[in-house]
Amino acid sequence: MLTRLQVRNFRCLENIDVPLGPLTAFVGPNGSGKTTILRATTNFVTNLTYFISNGLNHYLKNVGETYAFYTKVFSQVTYHHGS
Repeated sequence: MLTRLQVRNFRCLENIDVPLGPLTAFVGPNGSGKTTILRATTNFVTNLTYFISNGLNHYLKNVGETYAFYTKVFSQVTYHHGS
């Protein structure tokens, strides 16, 4: 199970660290970043799925360079899972 979500420099989110439980609800006023958290999660999962499905070399060939891959996939969203 994922236990924590960290997002840095993604749209309006500068640096957040959210503990996750079996059920986590995002509640807040309009413009507070609820949808942005979900979009960051979707971006991460989509890129990770592509990476796993097609392999690092193929992905880097399409993206162009290692730094772009690292920045796009890993610098914005970090997940931690419990043991």
